[in-house]
Amino acid sequence: MALLAITVSIMVSSRVNNPRVAEQLSMVVIVPLLLLFFGQLGGVILISRKFVLYSLVVLALVDTLMVYLAARLFQRETILTRWK
Repeated sequence: MALLAITVSIMVSSRVNNPRVAEQLSMVVIVPLLLLFFGQLGGVILISRKFVLYSLVVLALVDTLMVYLAARLFQRETILTRWK
């Protein structure tokens, strides 16, 4: 989850003009984690070992894809010249 949050932050920061907007948009990554937490708390979702293992595999694949995309989208010079 941390790697996913970092790569989303990198991707968002390379596209927006303001650091505050980048920070707020990158926090969208936390929403699914909160949904799992409150779903477990309310008894809607049962988090078992099987669920955790499947989530691990899916997150590993998503992280790999996101690192690749973030590396392709990141433009340091654009961020430095566009942000005020």
